[in-house]
Amino acid sequence: GVDVRRVRRALEEVLDAHTDRGRIISRVLQASEGSHRSGDALALEQEARLVEEEKEKRKTAERHARKSERELVMLQQESKKESETSTARIRKLKLDLASANAKVKNMEAKSRRLEVSVEDLRTR
Repeated sequence: GVDVRRVRRALEEVLDAHTDRGRIISRVLQASEGSHRSGDALALEQEARLVEEEKEKRKTAERHARKSERELVMLQQESKKESETSTARIRKLKLDLASANAKVKNMEAKSRRLEVSVEDLRTR
């Protein structure tokens, strides 16, 4: 089956990245509101670095999510192929069973004919 845990983990990473991004944006806004104070330039630089780091994290999370999506599609295709193979195998087994049943009926009919012939020979 499908590895739901792997897909869920990738989606959680994407959500975490978006949450971090929201926090960083609010810090940048707070810092920019008071940028007239000395030392805020450093804080803004630091926030800009954090935003860049967050972008990288988000890109990584998105890559993981895409990879998980591809894996999910591959797993679904594998599962479908296995199912089709099983269906074909079942169909073949049913045909084999029908063939075997027909052979048994033919043998029973032959056996009855032989019994009739033997009985016929005995009464003569």
